[in-house]
Amino acid sequence: GSRKLKQLVGGLEAGQQYWLQFHYNVRNCCGGTMDLSIQFEEEELDYISEITAVGGDEPYYYHHIEFTPESSSGELVFEAIAAGDATLLLDGVTLAKRNVDNVAMINPGFEASGTPNWWRSRPYWRAASRQNSAAPIAPHPPAKRYPLIPLHR
Repeated sequence: GSRKLKQLVGGLEAGQQYWLQFHYNVRNCCGGTMDLSIQFEEEELDYISEITAVGGDEPYYYHHIEFTPESSSGELVFEAIAAGDATLLLDGVTLAKRNVDNVAMINPGFEASGTPNWWRSRPYWRAASRQNSAAPIAPHPPAKRYPLIPLHR
């Protein structure tokens, strides 16, 4: 049987490009199989078939989808399609407006939590050129770690 995780998303700009990024895995147990359909406003954005467990201490799979919504809101759906005893795991789901020339990067702060000591203590600098001039860099707050969302059959 299938299960769906749905979320109404608002505040979008119609006609602008958005990136949906997330990490996923399946439970390494019990002989079932799992597929995943990702949809926005009843349109399938992508389909991942026959997901296998990453195993051990390996990082979850990463997935990136680019799409352009036709309206300012819509329903985002993750549909777990299980055959037998199988569980889908989702983590680090983000949706952000991006320009066409942006480069996709896996969130380097995916496992980050808390506030680093340097956050408020002092400014950080980087070399702006080979002549040792420096320009300040405003550090970004650490990424939040979101809880796992298991989808059981």
